[in-house]
Amino acid sequence: VSKYPMVTLDYTILTSKDMKYEDLLKILKPFYNKFVKEYKLVGTYEEEKKMKYTMRYILGSEEKTLESKEIDKFKEKFMEHITKNGLEILF
Repeated sequence: VSKYPMVTLDYTILTSKDMKYEDLLKILKPFYNKFVKEYKLVGTYEEEKKMKYTMRYILGSEEKTLESKEIDKFKEKFMEHITKNGLEILF
């Protein structure tokens, strides 16, 4: 357990109705950031033509408290990764 605080970020990812969670994981797993300590599914929502998967990311460092710019860089790179793979993040 780190002595520095962790940051929790929740993202709701919009996918096609036929995309299964296992397929989403194949997109999420290659995304690397040294501050990601854990990520997990916290909710699914099925709509008429779309699926929404809410993912929780826990970020932290064993060496220091994360700075805003480091968290912002994670957010930027994560959103790039999601959109590059044809998905959308809801805000």
